[in-house]
Amino acid sequence: MDWLNAIRLIPRHRVLVEHEPETDRYARARQKLQYIIKVGQLVGTKSTSKTVRELAVWAPSNSRGRSGYYACIRVFHKDEEVLYAILYCFYDGTDGSPSVTSVSSARFIARSEGFFEENENAPPD
Repeated sequence: MDWLNAIRLIPRHRVLVEHEPETDRYARARQKLQYIIKVGQLVGTKSTSKTVRELAVWAPSNSRGRSGYYACIRVFHKDEEVLYAILYCFYDGTDGSPSVTSVSSARFIARSEGFFEENENAPPD
């Protein structure tokens, strides 16, 4: 299943940013959310339950910054129909977060966080 494309097709109000406590970085994540969803590249995926899939996504910077945007998105679904999604991790090279300057760097981080590439033999759901 193309989970990233599925998120692109659901209404915007069903894609959220969540972080406690709220920080300036996650306020920026909220501002960049639609851009990340629109142009982001899937760099990893993992299943956490029968109804939750997590995606690692990277998008190049759309500002003058050197760092791109690395995000982890939790997708809640039923029978592979996306119900809603929550961005819960966001790195943009600020506030102590890593600077992720390329898709290969993003893949490395995703793998270190337990994500698999779509074509790999990931553990079964």
